[in-house]
Amino acid sequence: MQAATTRRTVLRLAGGAALLACAGENPARPALAQEASPVATPAGGSGLLGKHVVVRLRTVKPGRSVDELLAMIQAEFVPLIKEVPGLIWYVAGANEDERLQFSVGVYQDAEGIAASNQRAGAWGEQGAANYVQGNPEIYTGVIGVAAEPDLAGGLMGKYLVVRLREPSPDWPVNKVMGLIDDGYVPLVREIPGFIAYFGSSDGEAGAQAYVGVFDDQAGADESTRIAGEWLTENDYAFFTGEPTVAEGVIGAAAAAAE
Repeated sequence: MQAATTRRTVLRLAGGAALLACAGENPARPALAQEASPVATPAGGSGLLGKHVVVRLRTVKPGRSVDELLAMIQAEFVPLIKEVPGLIWYVAGANEDERLQFSVGVYQDAEGIAASNQRAGAWGEQGAANYVQGNPEIYTGVIGVAAEPDLAGGLMGKYLVVRLREPSPDWPVNKVMGLIDDGYVPLVREIPGFIAYFGSSDGEAGAQAYVGVFDDQAGADESTRIAGEWLTENDYAFFTGEPTVAEGVIGAAAAAAE
């Protein structure tokens, strides 16, 4: 849920030894998560509901060009990811000020995520890993609420914001997703420049991720403002702690229809 405005990029949701923002977690994790604990029952009618999502955050090394890294991802990795069965869409971007590089991948199933990990690992060994440092922050989950996306204009150059949240034990995930679908989704759809929005949950760790895509930063900022008002007006306390936030212009993208 795009709610709090405090922005942190240090929360470790998961470890890993991925070679780039597009590699690194246990490929079986999404399936195991669903077996271990229930995830959100999909709400609403979007074609993204029930699909699998992976979010990866990486720190770009000092002295390394963020633009060069994104250009490398687009030129070299995107052609590989397009061949992964079950790909719906993949985007990567970066925040130059925070030296943070992020990626979001949406797949039909956990097998798609596993296949993308294999390709990413092999590609990173060819030199891309030299652009990043430390282990990635990784989130995987299943989409439980979504607004029908408008991808007619593509994703390249659009503005993405993703928030990783820890849930409050007082709010069951199914209830949260249902309330967001009924209350917030109609609001976010009306924001000028809206392209896509979805929320997901990881049944194993309990973490949740909310992703919004807009024509520009103004749309993303407006979504944050509206979300904050909606939560406050309804006295919804869905989450604990501060969010991990990644946002910026999409500099690499792939979609199944391409």
